[in-house]
Amino acid sequence: MDITDGYVRGRIKARANIELEDITQPMIDMKRQAIIMKRTLKQFKEWRKEYESNNADVQREQRENEEADGRQGHTQP
Repeated sequence: MDITDGYVRGRIKARANIELEDITQPMIDMKRQAIIMKRTLKQFKEWRKEYESNNADVQREQRENEEADGRQGHTQP
């Protein structure tokens, strides 16, 4: 992933009330890592959703968990 300093500076400026000249290199580096982590998490969630929708064992386990949660969740008098 090639995320330029200029792109990161723009993202920082868009989210914070800060002037471009006040944005330091450590701020850029940390924001770049946050962007990468967010993108990676999004990709993982998409992969997991696809995997679970195509895997019968996962679907069965989810149904069993939902049924068990339904039985346990209504035990209060």
